[in-house]
Amino acid sequence: MALFLAASALAAQDLPPEITAATDALMAECRDVGGEPGYSANYITSTDLNGDGQPDYLQNVMEFGCAGAWSYFCGSAGCPVTIWLSTPNGLHRAWSGVAQEARLEGASVVLFLHGAFCNPPAAGVEGCESTLRFTP
Repeated sequence: MALFLAASALAAQDLPPEITAATDALMAECRDVGGEPGYSANYITSTDLNGDGQPDYLQNVMEFGCAGAWSYFCGSAGCPVTIWLSTPNGLHRAWSGVAQEARLEGASVVLFLHGAFCNPPAAGVEGCESTLRFTP
């Protein structure tokens, strides 16, 4: 658990209210099932994905821990991932789903998906990589 930060550290990052609310909901859900929430520094990563000069965010629940209920959020298909894009009216969810891996590469998000989420669908062990790009 040493890699995970205390829940109050998120507020110190001064993140947009949409991400703070989504994280608060995860923390409450974890506590509701008897777990203790925490997250690593890679739980929220940021870059400009849509070219508008404002930060966009990758929220990767693989980097969110729920001690005492470790498998509550994630399974063999992966963990919840949300891509938040900036707009003049705040952030909106541009993509939300389950991935086995999610990372920023420049202005793209690279996901590794369970085979069931590939096109065409395949066995789980036959996953695929998917690169998401966004335009303003």
